[in-house]
Amino acid sequence: MPTADLNNNQTANFNLNRGSQIENLRKQLLEKQQNAIENKEQVFQKIEPELNHPFSKEDFGLVWIQFIAHLEKNAKSRIASFLKNSRYDIHEHQVILELRSNLEQELIEEEKLEMIPFFRSQLKNNLIEFKYNINADLIQQTKKLSRTDILKNMSEKQSLVLDLVQVLGLEIEY
Repeated sequence: MPTADLNNNQTANFNLNRGSQIENLRKQLLEKQQNAIENKEQVFQKIEPELNHPFSKEDFGLVWIQFIAHLEKNAKSRIASFLKNSRYDIHEHQVILELRSNLEQELIEEEKLEMIPFFRSQLKNNLIEFKYNINADLIQQTKKLSRTDILKNMSEKQSLVLDLVQVLGLEIEY
């Protein structure tokens, strides 16, 4: 048999084997995808569709603390810090959060995809929803103090500050 015919036969066999290997990989991939779809369907069937257990304010408070700890554990301390100080009120399945600013509301909105499932699973209630109320009375007003006022406040708290001013020969305008 000539060498050229041998090479052609080997190439044909290689291509045939390669084609069957690709076909086998396709079948395996399709099987894995089908298994994944079946597993998801089984998981969704295990979840009770009408899960609606009542919960108390105390129950919610405990889960609230767990959620804040979860945020801190996942390096989301900024949102956790203002949630610690946030007030909430519960009306049946609706939780109304009192926030101090639009920024806090935006941060909560970003976290909502994780927050709602967390509370629904922990409290076993799929009807829980969150509403927001921005309360301007909660905003802490800070007054900018002049240097003179700062020095005056410091001297009221610590009399040695006035001694230091005298020793340094500073002039204070009251």
